[in-house]
Amino acid sequence: MKRLASVIFTCAVGLVVSACAVGSDPDRPLSSIDPAAAIAQAKMSVKKTDAVGFLWRDTAKLISDAEAAAAKGDGATAVSLAEQAKSQAENGYRQYERSRQGQ
Repeated sequence: MKRLASVIFTCAVGLVVSACAVGSDPDRPLSSIDPAAAIAQAKMSVKKTDAVGFLWRDTAKLISDAEAAAAKGDGATAVSLAEQAKSQAENGYRQYERSRQGQ
């Protein structure tokens, strides 16, 4: 009986973890999600890139502009700006990685 309970618990945890992973896929196109989620994903990319010192100058402003657009109810603009910010952050991180390969 204890073994059965252990197996059921393990399966339940596996389902929860896989559901969370599907819902927070960082490679999922931002245009397919709501503005708040797009901004959150962009912020994660910005934080990662800023931590290594390769964040581009205007990327943080794009996040601010995306938040302002979302607050005004302009979801399409908010998602577009968040996509730009995420792309810039990812490109900045790629620059960091390339600079590390040269050392």
